[in-house]
Amino acid sequence: MIQDQSSSLGYVLIFFPAFWIISGIILGILFWKKIINNKGIINKILIFFSTPLALLTFEFFKANFTDSQYILGTREYDYKNERYREKTYEYSVGGQTQRIEFYKLGSDWEKDSIWIYYNKDGTVKKKIDYRKK
Repeated sequence: MIQDQSSSLGYVLIFFPAFWIISGIILGILFWKKIINNKGIINKILIFFSTPLALLTFEFFKANFTDSQYILGTREYDYKNERYREKTYEYSVGGQTQRIEFYKLGSDWEKDSIWIYYNKDGTVKKKIDYRKK
């Protein structure tokens, strides 16, 4: 069974657009009533950050200019009376696997097995052996 830890944030898809629509309407009314204006650098900065443009700009730069990673999936399973966890990370652009991590449950989740790191083209970058010898 694969568990996506980010699925609990699905409410963001509903609340952020609703917030932006409501705040856009309020911002439009404030402009129309001439309560605020877009003169001055401070006002322009505040208007920029009160719209989704700031988030979209940030996400664009993060996706294109960083090596950010996302958890693709986490799964837990039992093997020989031991509990294991496997985490798969992917690059933010291209959907290529970045690394696979394995943990074993002791007093806490401890690094276990062989961790595999991949380049963006899918070739193996390195392997680290965490098995106890």
